[in-house]
Amino acid sequence: MEANLVKRILVVLPILLILLVGCQTEVVIEDSISIVGDIHNSIDLLENINQYQSTEVEYGSESAFAIDFRDVIESLNPISSDFDIYFVSSDGFNIRLSGDSISDTYLVYSQNDKWLYFSDKHPRNSRIKSLSQIIISRNDTDITKGLTIIKGDNFSNFSIGQLYTKPYMTIAMLDGQTTQTVRDRDYSIDVMKQHRIIPLDVLVEGNPSTLLVASLLGDYEFIYLEDYYIQLSGSSINLINVSTGNIINEVIGIMYDPPSTSNLDVYDYVRSFLLNDEKTMVILVDGFSYYQYMDEVFENDEYFISQVSNIKKSTTVYKPVTNAGLAAILTGVSPKENGILNRSYREVKSETIFEMADKLGKESILIEGDTNILNLNVKTELNFDRNNDGFNEDEIYLSALSHIDEYDLLFVHFHSVDDAGHSYGPMDRKTLDRLKVVDEYIENLVAKWDGKVLIVSDHGMQVDGDAGYHGDFVTESMYVPLIILEGAK
Repeated sequence: MEANLVKRILVVLPILLILLVGCQTEVVIEDSISIVGDIHNSIDLLENINQYQSTEVEYGSESAFAIDFRDVIESLNPISSDFDIYFVSSDGFNIRLSGDSISDTYLVYSQNDKWLYFSDKHPRNSRIKSLSQIIISRNDTDITKGLTIIKGDNFSNFSIGQLYTKPYMTIAMLDGQTTQTVRDRDYSIDVMKQHRIIPLDVLVEGNPSTLLVASLLGDYEFIYLEDYYIQLSGSSINLINVSTGNIINEVIGIMYDPPSTSNLDVYDYVRSFLLNDEKTMVILVDGFSYYQYMDEVFENDEYFISQVSNIKKSTTVYKPVTNAGLAAILTGVSPKENGILNRSYREVKSETIFEMADKLGKESILIEGDTNILNLNVKTELNFDRNNDGFNEDEIYLSALSHIDEYDLLFVHFHSVDDAGHSYGPMDRKTLDRLKVVDEYIENLVAKWDGKVLIVSDHGMQVDGDAGYHGDFVTESMYVPLIILEGAK
């Protein structure tokens, strides 16, 4: 209690001094405003007020304490230059105005009206009183930030500021319990905390049976719509289960009714095949999107894989990049569990299919490109572009072919579809020509393989101007094909 009192005095005293010196008015500011949304740092204005230069404005019949509102907003470094500002009063009254119209406007503190927005440029009813919150909401779209919701083949993105403007409710949830013992008897109290939550169906209509949730922390989790709500905490978007209190932090994407398979299933497929003493070849076509398959391959008889009947629309993990996607394929668990969240991670924390195969007494080999993507405990053969044709797919193919009869588990990683996709875009003819070359190599390998074959992808590819890109929670990057067939030997 004493510590809280001292902290309160230290906060209020400088403000009182400013008011005494600058305005000659004894007004103690005890009310604050939270400023949240599409800014780099959410703040409590009262705790940060000393960093802003104060002035006076004539408000009613008095000279009132004021700070330049544009200075406040600029200090918070908005994520976008195109934004709106929402002023929320404690009685629920709101106004919205454009962020490019806030020069020569102020936040004013009055003993009677508390914090208010003061402007001579805007209509008089812009002087909203008893402000409790200011929300910065961007007007442009950046799918690398905020929350992306995928529904079928479409997706929508909501920035943190836009989410703060959505209808919400407040609930009290158990935050902990304290106990005190008096005369050999324990007296306990439940400590409750207020949570601002948004129902998921506010964002996207529909009644999905399941939701797939991905987070910046590597979560890949299936939940039910009615169990979870969006929880906003500063600049973080979380999902909270109001019944259990379970929280999924730093959520980046939600997929409605996801496909029943994912590239995490490869681990279980391989284990099942090896347990049945069936040799297994896994062919990873890097950057091969489900949409490339559907738009280019599906009804095109020129492709060998168009003739395969067991093709599944699958999901990959977030972040949809090679390191994370490859680790998911090899371990069968989420990035949060296997430790590979993005391109900067290399040490796998979970058992891989190679280690699993070794426990089963099976021999494995990884046929890679010119570098090791992850640090793995498996015999690896790297392949360089020895004939200088611009690609090392022919070397990878010949390496795999030379080991076709030697191993129980043969893992082959082709790269050129991803390489071309980055340079030209996923549906450019040059990229699809590389897919056709890889398809021919696959056909030849399958013809000589005696066992099961899995054709998989680590991630898809989205258009980026005249080139390609992947790494966002969007349909083009998150949907990949999973193909299962028998070797023809």
